[in-house]
Amino acid sequence: MFRTLAVAALVSSCLLACIPPGAAGVGADGGSTVNVPSECPAAGTPTPHQSSITVSESWSGAHLLKYDTSIEAGVTITLAPCAVLLLEPGHELKVKGVLDAQGEPAHPVTITRAGAAAWATLRVVGPGQLRLVNTRVEGGGDPLNWGHDLVGMIVATGDRGQPTQEVVHVEHVVLSGSASNGIVLLEGAGFSAASTDLRIDGAAGYPMSIWSRSAGTVPSGRYTGNAVDEILLPTNALAEQITMEDVTLHERGVPYHVGAVDSSGELRVGTMPGEPVRTLTIEPGTTLRFKRNGLLAVEHYGGSEPASGALYAVGTNEKPIIFTSAEPAPMAGDWLGISFGGTPSDGSRIAFATVQYAGGVSSSGSSACPYPKPLGVVLSAAIRIAGRGKPSTQFVTDTTIADSLTHGIDRGWHDVDKLDFLASNTFTNIGYCLQTYPSDDADQCPESPPCP
Repeated sequence: MFRTLAVAALVSSCLLACIPPGAAGVGADGGSTVNVPSECPAAGTPTPHQSSITVSESWSGAHLLKYDTSIEAGVTITLAPCAVLLLEPGHELKVKGVLDAQGEPAHPVTITRAGAAAWATLRVVGPGQLRLVNTRVEGGGDPLNWGHDLVGMIVATGDRGQPTQEVVHVEHVVLSGSASNGIVLLEGAGFSAASTDLRIDGAAGYPMSIWSRSAGTVPSGRYTGNAVDEILLPTNALAEQITMEDVTLHERGVPYHVGAVDSSGELRVGTMPGEPVRTLTIEPGTTLRFKRNGLLAVEHYGGSEPASGALYAVGTNEKPIIFTSAEPAPMAGDWLGISFGGTPSDGSRIAFATVQYAGGVSSSGSSACPYPKPLGVVLSAAIRIAGRGKPSTQFVTDTTIADSLTHGIDRGWHDVDKLDFLASNTFTNIGYCLQTYPSDDADQCPESPPCP
């Protein structure tokens, strides 16, 4: 009895004090409501639930999950406006069915902790679905024994063998105070196309970790006020890479961080030469920060076959696209750079961009002519056309290449046509050649290749 009363008191006090006015609501103009006060009454004694929920129900008032709990497949739990869902410290809610939080602008749903310590995870597993509207989720994310990039206050997984699936829908949602990351989407899980206004703050890690091929679903919102104000693209698995669908990285106010602590940091675009082209489009104003020795590989494979990957990164004078190092004190050569394999796709273009602190020494080959420098230098550059096929146009323009440890651009194709890249680009603090010199059709090179 004492514990029940204590929990009821916590619910009442949290409804009054823990939910900022209008933190999860919609204004009359359809925008985010920062100033709409909650009109929810104080909750009463919470209704406790067992560890397995097998019947679809609509819940209003307060509800308590004392143990690890599952919403089973085929079951829908609807949280009515003003509903409060409390989770005990260290425990998780696994959604195999549907959790549908239907808050209203002045009557938000709250998912919060039942004690002083953090609850673990709201975990969505296929074919589960999570729908949050005018909802605040707070006080979870206990990492337990999970890896740092795999744990968050919300974790959703999809089917890695399928294109990105709309597993999570958010609409005017606040995730606050996670003891790890805010939200983690793995195995092809993504947000719905209609998702909007997601706000994540107070996370002890990243606001979001999401597979690269699902990153185009990141909704508009605000992702600042966390320990690391970046969206993590972990690049832990080949199935994560951009091979099944085109992806657009939207400018969301914070950088994308490419590479988790224990990953290679290689972001691949495309599958195999000759396969349908997959395109990574990057919006103006977007920044990508690469871990040490990271790489953006637009077609991983060499040769002269048509590339199956394309990069369209066209910024503006006012909003350039930035490719840079994620190191705390960046230096030349921190990451390898941008590499184009095969014959670059006609869909590839880089313009009004900056490529900084790249040119780390690579072990992969190139058909550019060798220079009398230390072994490996000719293989490395901030931007590499690393396949043997010549691009059809000078597809890098109006771009600044700065602080490369080795070359600026490696023209690593195999052709008599040299296709100059110097005229419309800016090179600053380049370790060796601004651009390398391609070999001819017979792999022949001049005795002293030009090195501007």
